[in-house]
Amino acid sequence: MPRAVVIYNPIAGGSLGAAVSGRVQARLEAAGFEVERHATMDRDGARPIARDSAGRADRIVAVGGDGTLREVVEGLREADDRTAVGVVPMGNANIVAHELGIPTGVDGAIDVLVEGEAVDMDLGRFRTDAHEGLFLGVVGVGWDADAVGMVDRFRHTQIGRRSYRTWADGLYGAAGLGAALRPGQARFTLSADGAPPSGREYRAAFLCNLRTYGKAMTVAPDAHRASGLIHVQGRRSAFPPFLAWQIGAALLGRKAPSFVSDYLEGRTFELRADAPFQVQVDGDARGSTRRLEVEVLPRAVRILAPRGSSVAA
Repeated sequence: MPRAVVIYNPIAGGSLGAAVSGRVQARLEAAGFEVERHATMDRDGARPIARDSAGRADRIVAVGGDGTLREVVEGLREADDRTAVGVVPMGNANIVAHELGIPTGVDGAIDVLVEGEAVDMDLGRFRTDAHEGLFLGVVGVGWDADAVGMVDRFRHTQIGRRSYRTWADGLYGAAGLGAALRPGQARFTLSADGAPPSGREYRAAFLCNLRTYGKAMTVAPDAHRASGLIHVQGRRSAFPPFLAWQIGAALLGRKAPSFVSDYLEGRTFELRADAPFQVQVDGDARGSTRRLEVEVLPRAVRILAPRGSSVAA
């Protein structure tokens, strides 16, 4: 009998994680799986569960947001295991689900767990002065990292925890405006694959493993889940109209003009600055640093995607 391990974030989706994971368990058992179900008890809690489940499950299911999914992937990487990972998206952005065509509705996502097929996906690895780890979608530097940091600090207040569940998009919009108008944004240099920096200085950058960024936005149109490359957009000016142009292009899924942003690709990137700059990883604030290193891990994880889709092909 095939085995599945379901790992759920109990506060995901407005605290519906437990109920949804129960539906996942029932559907997998009806399809002939022996199922274990585990709740994460704290931040980073999915990682040890996934690590300990490696080698004894045919698929591991993450019920939660991109953070829960990343923790599952990190646990499997620690165990050097390539068990197929299923996703029932219940976060705010759900970038992996959008990228792979996994339905964001619960019933459709559960169908993929039973009927889908595993596809290869690259991972990214990052290192700052204080943190290192994996990322699924994007590492942001500068403007959007400032906005993520503002929202993260607000979420840790009593009113913020309540507001985020209902007004997350509005909070990010307000924080983005505040970050755009904040003076004194740090400048940094950018180099790819060990080459010397070009001499250009940047105010913001997106280092992308996937094409999808946030909701209905694309900041690296050439990115692909299994390209073996990191795709980067670097914006040189902090002038607000340039940021507006960049956002407009992202909403249309196009590249910004060359006088707004540079586009690069490579296996490794290094960012350096004299003053600290903010970093966010898959929507989680990672503080400030003067040095950031990013590399791609080709085809490092297998994710269940809809069978027969253009992604799965």
